[in-house]
Amino acid sequence: MNRTASYSAQILVIVAVLTASTAWMRHSERGVSAQDSPKIVLSEVMFDPIGSEYYDEFVEIYNLSPADTVDLTGWEVGDGEGWDALVPAGKGLRLAPGQYGLILDSGYFSHSTTYDSLIPDAALVLTIAGATFGRNGLSNSVPKTVMLRDSSGKIVAAYTYSLGNPPGHSDEKIDLNGGDSPDNWANSLRLNGTPGFRNSVSPLERDLKIELSSAKTTLASPDVFWSATVAVRNVGLRALEVVQLNVWATSFGTEDSLLLWRWQGSRSLSRGEVWSNPLDFRFPHGGRWNIRAELTAPQDKNPANNFTEAHVRVGFPPGTVVINEVMYYPEIGKPEWLELYSTDSGAVDLGAWSVALEEDTSRAVSLGTARLPIPRRGYAVVSRDSAFLQTVPGKGVFVPELPALRNTGSEIFLFDLVGNLIDAAQYRPEWGRKRGFSLERVWYERSGMDSSNWRLSEVKGGTPGRRNSVSPLTVDLSVADFWLEPNPSPAGQEVTARMVLVNAGRTEISEISWAVFEDLDSDSTWDASEPRWDSPGWTGILSPEDTLVRQIEMGILQPGTHALQAEAEVAGDLNPANNRRRLLLQVGYPAGTVVINEIMFRPRGEAPEWLELWNTSEMDVELSGWRLLRRSTGSPEIITENSAVLRAGEFCLISADTLAETPLSVLQLVPRRFPPLPNAGDSLLLQDYSGTTVDSVSWRGRWSEFSGVSLERINPALSGTDSSNWAPSADPSGATPGRRNSVFTEIVPSNAVLDISPNPFSPDGDGFEDVAIIQYRLPFAPARVRLQVFDLGGRLVCDLLNNAPSGSERRLIWNGRKNNGEKLHIGIYILYLEAVQEETGRIVQMKKPVVLARKL
Repeated sequence: MNRTASYSAQILVIVAVLTASTAWMRHSERGVSAQDSPKIVLSEVMFDPIGSEYYDEFVEIYNLSPADTVDLTGWEVGDGEGWDALVPAGKGLRLAPGQYGLILDSGYFSHSTTYDSLIPDAALVLTIAGATFGRNGLSNSVPKTVMLRDSSGKIVAAYTYSLGNPPGHSDEKIDLNGGDSPDNWANSLRLNGTPGFRNSVSPLERDLKIELSSAKTTLASPDVFWSATVAVRNVGLRALEVVQLNVWATSFGTEDSLLLWRWQGSRSLSRGEVWSNPLDFRFPHGGRWNIRAELTAPQDKNPANNFTEAHVRVGFPPGTVVINEVMYYPEIGKPEWLELYSTDSGAVDLGAWSVALEEDTSRAVSLGTARLPIPRRGYAVVSRDSAFLQTVPGKGVFVPELPALRNTGSEIFLFDLVGNLIDAAQYRPEWGRKRGFSLERVWYERSGMDSSNWRLSEVKGGTPGRRNSVSPLTVDLSVADFWLEPNPSPAGQEVTARMVLVNAGRTEISEISWAVFEDLDSDSTWDASEPRWDSPGWTGILSPEDTLVRQIEMGILQPGTHALQAEAEVAGDLNPANNRRRLLLQVGYPAGTVVINEIMFRPRGEAPEWLELWNTSEMDVELSGWRLLRRSTGSPEIITENSAVLRAGEFCLISADTLAETPLSVLQLVPRRFPPLPNAGDSLLLQDYSGTTVDSVSWRGRWSEFSGVSLERINPALSGTDSSNWAPSADPSGATPGRRNSVFTEIVPSNAVLDISPNPFSPDGDGFEDVAIIQYRLPFAPARVRLQVFDLGGRLVCDLLNNAPSGSERRLIWNGRKNNGEKLHIGIYILYLEAVQEETGRIVQMKKPVVLARKL
C-alpha cells in the first residue's frame, strides 16, 4: 500500500521506525520466552486483500490462555518500520481466553464492508491509532515482518509473511500453540480469510482425511486392471475412529455408478497415523471415470476432507462406435457432416474422441472435451455447421475444424479418448454420388472399407441422427406399398385394398397379420369406434428382402374422403414406424347431392359471371378436385385444389372474382380459370373428384333476357336440363346469390290458390291488422303474373304485379292504398290474379274479395 504523506509526517515516521528497529534488535537479542510473555499470538495476516488495499488489510491475534483475560491497553502492532497503538472499535480492549482479536485498518469502518458479514459476534474488533499498519501498510510486493508488542514495550510475536498468495487469501497460522516459523503458516483456504474465527488451515481436535493414489490415470481398454491405494490419515489433534470406507466409480458420460470397494467396522487412528488399503478393479467399459473415495467417522469435525476424487481414462475396443453415414456432396449452401453410431457395446461418451482423414492421431481433430454421451444404438452427427446440428435428432457435435470431405473420395478414421483406432471407413463417388444424398452404411457390423457395404441414401438430405434408410434391423416388417382400387371411387362401387409387405430385417418372419382402418380422429391409432377391415393373417417363411402381396375387400364406402391406414404386425418388430402407410380414398357422391342452383350468365356492367351450388343433401361435401365441364368446349375446369367443405343445406358461389354483396357465411370459390358462360346458352356438367357427373344443366339466352337478372332453378329435385325448371330471378335485386331462390318451389301445387289474410283488414295505422298478406300458389312455374285490385264499380285502383316473373308460389303485402299512395275508402274490393306459363301459354285466372275496414 502506498500513500502520500507530508514531509514532516515522513520525518516522524522515520524516527518511529528507528526507535522500533532498535527495540526489535534489543528484544531479538534477548528473545521472547513463553514464561515472561502473555499468551497472545499472531494468528492471521491479510496483506493482499481482494478489495481495497487501503482499507481491507487486517491482522488477527488470539489469546491462548485458558483462564486469563488480557488488557490490550498500550499494546502496539507494527511492521519493523512503524508502530500503531491498538484502540477499541466498540467493545473495549480486553481479550478474553480463547478469543480472537481482529485488528482492522482505521479507514475500514467508513470505507468498506468486506468483512462485516464474516466477523462473528464473539470476536473482539480493534483498530489502530495510525492511518496504516506500520510505516506504509502491508506490502504485497515485499515481504514484511508483522510484530506485536505489549504495554511494557516487549515484542510478544513476530511473523514475516510470504508472498504469492492468491488475491484475497491471507496467511494463516496452522498450530496456534506453535511458533511463527514459515512451516507453521499457510495460505488461507477461504477467500477473504477467516477474520475473527478459526483459521481454515488449523487442525481440528478430531479430523480424518481420505487420500486416493494411483500409478495410472489412462488405461488402453477395459480389460486392463486399474490399481490404486486408498488411505485414511488422522490430521487432527486427537485419536478418532473410522467406521466405513466406500469407493465409487462413476462414468463421466453415461452416469453409470459402481461400488468398487466397501469396508465396515471400527478402526481407531491416533494423531498422524495412516491406514492404507490396496484396490484392483477392471472397468466395465471405456470412457472417462470419476473415482470417489468416502469415509464415515461420526465424530469427525471436518467432513470437507472426508472424500476425494481421481479421474481415469479408459479406452474402447474397436467397433464400439462406427462411421455410419457420410454427407460429402450436399446441396449447395448445405453443410457436410458425418454420422457416428454406437453399436451394441453400450452407451458411449464421445468426449475427447477425434476424427482424421489419415491414420495419424497427431493430425486428428478433437470432437471436444465436454460430455458427449450417446446411448447404446444411438447417433452423433458431426459438422462444422452449428445451425444445422440444431435440426437433427440425436447428439449434434459442433467441430469447427472438421476436415473438408473431398468430393473425389477419402478415408476417415475415428479415434477414442486414449488414441485407439475404433473404426475406419472410406467412400468413393462411384459408390453413389448425388447432390443432397448421403452415403449410408448398410451393415454396421461389416467393414466400413467395403464398397458393397455402402449405398446412396433413399432419402434426400440423408438420415442424420436416425436409422439409415438402407440398414436392416434384426426383425423389421415393412409395408412397402399400399393402394386402393379404384381411387377415386365412384359412388356405389366396391373398393379393394392391396399392400406389399417386405421383410426388411435380418431374420426370417413366419407369422404376419394386417388390417386397414379408417382414422376418423387422425391420431394414427385404431379405436373401437373406427371402421376396420381385418385379414385372417398369414403363416409361412418370409426370408430377408422377400416380399408378400396381400389384399382386403372393403366393400362399398360412403361418399366423401376417407383417411385409411394399412398396418402389418409381426412379433418382435424393432421398427414399427414403417409398419403402416396412410392414404386418402375419395368416394364420389350420388347424382343430385349438389346441384347448380343459379346462373348469372348476363351480369350487369363489369360484374363477374357466377354460378351458385346448393348442397341438397344431409351430408357435408368436400369440393376439392371437383370440376365444371362445358359441353360446347369439352374442357374441364377444376373448381378448387384446396380443401373446401360445403356444409349440408348450404350454398357455394363459384365466380371469376369474389362477389362483394353476398352473405359472409357463404362459401365462395374463385377457380384458376372460370369457364365462360355464353349469353346465347350452353350446357354444364358438375363432376366430383371421381369423375361422376353429380349434376348437369342447360340454359338459353332467351330464358333471362335482362342484364343483372340471374337464371334461378325452381326445384333442385327436377332436371337441370328441363327449361320449365328455370326462371329469371323474381328478386328485386335481380339475383339471390347465397340465398334461397326467389322462384324456388319445393313441390309445384296441383291446384291454383289465392289467399288473403287478414280479411277484412284495417289500414288505419294503429299497428293492428294494418296490412293484408296476399299469397298465391300456381300449378306451374315459371310464370308471368298480373295481380290487380278493383273496386265494385270495376275501376282499377291498385296494380300490385304487372307481368312480373314468378315461381309457383309467392307472398306480397298490400297496405290498402292506391298506386299513388292515396288511402282507399272502407269497403269491398276485388283482387284479380292472372298467371301465364311461359313455355306453354297456359293461363290461370283467380278472383277473391278483400274488405277494407276501420276501427269501430
